[in-house]
Amino acid sequence: MRKFWLKTQNQPFIAAALSNYQRLPSRDQRALQLLLVILTIAALYMGVWAPVQHRYDEAHRELQNQQELVQWMQKNRHHVAHRQSVVSQDQATATESLQRQAAESARRHNIQLRRFEPEGGGGLRIWLENASFGSFVYWVEELQQDYSIQLSQVALDSSQPAQVNARIVLSRI
Repeated sequence: MRKFWLKTQNQPFIAAALSNYQRLPSRDQRALQLLLVILTIAALYMGVWAPVQHRYDEAHRELQNQQELVQWMQKNRHHVAHRQSVVSQDQATATESLQRQAAESARRHNIQLRRFEPEGGGGLRIWLENASFGSFVYWVEELQQDYSIQLSQVALDSSQPAQVNARIVLSRI
């Protein structure tokens, strides 16, 4: 620290300021020292304390907001759970209804459905094998016209002449 002070004393600007300071009367020197202390305290307050205090206040407000949100969520969790169960029941009912309507209609057209699988968004994935192509077309037409059920995805393979294997996804129009 002493080396630093000796180096800075030899700087022309610092040397001139020290020489001017030493020529001042002792009363002015004390006033200048007091001013320097006040400016140092102000600089520390403005540069360190005020920003830290501001960040602390912001963090405290955010913590309070988050705690209020948690309390609200805990208070209303039974409403959310109830709504989720209602939505799942509605989706399950819609899928079962879609499956029942597709199966009944397929029976009337002599189409055997091999496998059912729920599809996201209330749809139903169905596999069928060795169905008459004509029956398949009439069945799809009946689903669309009578039940408002559409094919959103279709993959057809022919195993024999006029026979199809299909993987389809049905959904409500």
